[in-house]
Amino acid sequence: MVSEKQKQVFEFRAFPDGEDRFFEFMEKDFMAIGWPEIGDVSDQSPEAINHALETEYGIVAANTRGQYTGFFTRLKKMEEGNIILTPYVDNGEPVIIVSVVTKGYHFDPEYTDIHSAHQIGIKFKANIPRKHFKKISQQFYDSLNSRLTLSKLDFEDHQKAIEYIVKEMEKPGHRLPNQLSVKKLNSEYKISIEALITSFNETQDELTKKSLLFSMLCLNEAYLKDRIIEALVTKEVRVNDVLLEVVSKNVIEFLYSAKTRTKIAKKYFINHNLGKAYYKLRNALAHDFRTVRFDDSFNQVEYQSKENANTEIFEDPISIVDLFTALANYPTNLKRIEDNDSEN
Repeated sequence: MVSEKQKQVFEFRAFPDGEDRFFEFMEKDFMAIGWPEIGDVSDQSPEAINHALETEYGIVAANTRGQYTGFFTRLKKMEEGNIILTPYVDNGEPVIIVSVVTKGYHFDPEYTDIHSAHQIGIKFKANIPRKHFKKISQQFYDSLNSRLTLSKLDFEDHQKAIEYIVKEMEKPGHRLPNQLSVKKLNSEYKISIEALITSFNETQDELTKKSLLFSMLCLNEAYLKDRIIEALVTKEVRVNDVLLEVVSKNVIEFLYSAKTRTKIAKKYFINHNLGKAYYKLRNALAHDFRTVRFDDSFNQVEYQSKENANTEIFEDPISIVDLFTALANYPTNLKRIEDNDSEN
């Protein structure tokens, strides 16, 4: 059942002054629009806001001022319990982030410098893949292309989609999108690799060691995939729903393929190739653990190629120390092509 307050649904984008503030907004539980120099508009009429936009920001076009004034009018009307939909991206896939209003309009001058002083309080509720709405309501799906800072959705026009959103809000387990910053990806990768290496060194069970090796090599692949997505989904892509959908459908959905990952990685990175022997070891572990063996001291590992799977022929041994070093140093060695050019 949709309450009266939940029937008030707003699409609210997290790019004040063209800057991506999504994760800051989610972390601090508020959403905001720009134009802070006009000051607190709590008691200002639409006419006064319109005039301030012209005097403070030099916005001459009446249509533009009217549109921006409309953003403030909608922001001031938001009440606790209203629903906010924020288009964003999660692991390269377009998603709709659902929040509820927890506090009405207020002005916080501390956020003037980042154009986020005009605020409402919010609480995250759900993360829904945008493609789900295409099956529920094409009209609602298309309405998400408005690309306005703040717009209101009519409940009567989009009742089916809004009822679905309310049901999703009540389900547990929703999480915020992954923040694909290079710093965060590197940190998470380093922590995970170090933990896997420690577990490998502590166990004497051969099967467990093979499982841990396989996990490390899969983690390396996942890290490269995330770095590719981070490179592809630029700010320009995140703010353009059409472009984001094109990138997601035609590139990101195919990154599960090693061939595709390698082809794209070549365009963005140097030192993206961990090593041919390491990839073959990974494939041998994925195919059959019995085609992989260690020496007695677990300092080296050997694998059989597909061609020699039913023989006693193994490829040249791989040093475990060298493999661990390559894995641990991978983020440091992986460099964006333009970054490397600027260093030279």
